[in-house]
Amino acid sequence: MTKASKPLADFMAEKGNPTELMDRYIAIAVWLKDHMQTEEFTINHIWTAYSLLGWKAQFPENHSQTLRDLKSKKNYLTKEKGAGYKVSWPGEQYVTKMGA
Repeated sequence: MTKASKPLADFMAEKGNPTELMDRYIAIAVWLKDHMQTEEFTINHIWTAYSLLGWKAQFPENHSQTLRDLKSKKNYLTKEKGAGYKVSWPGEQYVTKMGA
């Protein structure tokens, strides 16, 4: 994650340093896509990002539930059976507006 075209901390600062769990997850997902060229990701990517940002103590106990909620309740993520998650167009649009 250190070879990204934009550091994660800078990206999160541009997005207003989100504090809500769903906002953090979707912002990280968009950063992975846009600055790490990682279209498909798993909870392990989110964990690594939390660690990189110094947020490990804030990582939720039921950490995968947020990904499921972003998919089923917000439609910000998609997931094919047996594959990782991908950011949907509505998810990208949501993050684009963050911090504005």
